Amino acid sequence: MGIRTKVLPLMRKVNQTEPEFILTEDYLKTVLYSKGAKRQL
Repeated sequence: MGIRTKVLPLMRKVNQTEPEFILTEDYLKTVLYSKGAKRQL
């Protein structure tokens, strides 16, 4: 609950970045990027 209601809005406000959600059969991985980070595909 804290990720969705607290961390993600703060990441959007402070870092101006969107999280990446990676869904597998076993888990949901949330990747939080820093302000200057570049995404690797």
